[in-house]
Amino acid sequence: MNAHEDETRLVEAAKQGDEHAIAALYRKHADNVYRYIQSRVNNSPLAEDMTSDVFVRAIEKLAAYEQRGIPFLGWLYHLAHGLVVDYYRKQSRRQPAQSIHDMTIASDHNPEQAAFKNIRHEQLLHHIRKLTPEQQQVVSLRFLQGYDLRETAALMGKQVGAVKALQMRALRSLAKHLEPTQGADE
Repeated sequence: MNAHEDETRLVEAAKQGDEHAIAALYRKHADNVYRYIQSRVNNSPLAEDMTSDVFVRAIEKLAAYEQRGIPFLGWLYHLAHGLVVDYYRKQSRRQPAQSIHDMTIASDHNPEQAAFKNIRHEQLLHHIRKLTPEQQQVVSLRFLQGYDLRETAALMGKQVGAVKALQMRALRSLAKHLEPTQGADE
């Protein structure tokens, strides 16, 4: 049995209330969903809570789930995307504060370099949040999750050409925002 058939069997069993199938789907996809959400909210405890919420919603809506050429993980990403959008709507589009506990410090014994790396990372995430929701999703799936164009298109339920166009617009927008301002060092 190939991976697609195995997942289809798990989804069908989960739809029938099989707790082992639900647990297997969770184990198979929870890390990917978490990384996707974490890349969007940059807050580990919040990303953990939202990942749980995605799977609660998935279980609640599982009976209505139909495979339409989009992988189950794509459906989970769609649910996660909706939660992230709802979160930012509720926060009135405010950027969440980063806790000192969530900051990643490099293990090289150079605190100054580690601080600059964290600042650059936070600036990049800030600019990614300014992209359209679809552009954010493409950037997250392609560059933070590591999916190729074809996989990203399948997960988003789009054609490869549409994903390429979204990616190009997103990267152009990011480049414009990340360009050093003229005269900053003068």
